[in-house]
Amino acid sequence: MFNFIKRFIIVLILVLFSFEFIMAKPPKPGADFVWIPQYKTPLGIVIPAHWKYKGKKKIRKKRYKKQKVYQSKGFKGQSK
Repeated sequence: MFNFIKRFIIVLILVLFSFEFIMAKPPKPGADFVWIPQYKTPLGIVIPAHWKYKGKKKIRKKRYKKQKVYQSKGFKGQSK
């Protein structure tokens, strides 16, 4: 009986630690995304797998700052 419990605990520990190394792919964020697998740059830096947007480029509208409007009170010597 004691050997059975020992074996069960060892198998349970091995199974639990083996799931640590399995990486699930995160859900797809949208229709225009593609999955990029893990790769290494020429400098040796490892880039993890990720989703990348490959759709149309979004055009951002320029936001103009609201200009302050100063009312002229007139200058010295200017007739009203």
